[in-house]
Amino acid sequence: MSNYYTTIDQVEGMFVGTVLNANTNAEVYKSKAYSSQSQASHDINTFLITSNPPTKDPTPGTSAPGSQAVINTIVYTPAPTQGGGCCGRR
Repeated sequence: MSNYYTTIDQVEGMFVGTVLNANTNAEVYKSKAYSSQSQASHDINTFLITSNPPTKDPTPGTSAPGSQAVINTIVYTPAPTQGGGCCGRR
């Protein structure tokens, strides 16, 4: 069984998925450019499952449940400080 890793890159405002061989870093498959990240993800998942390029374009919103893109945003809010010594002593 081969080991792969995937990337989704934005090229000129479009999303392109790439499958690479984990041992050699050689490009195994590259999707065409899509307007949504989920379409590119669906395309490379189809390739990984079937070992063949998809026969039709995925349409936005028809990907499998739970396969939506997740964007994590971290907001750092420092705790309020009170004057005093170390270890909670004042």
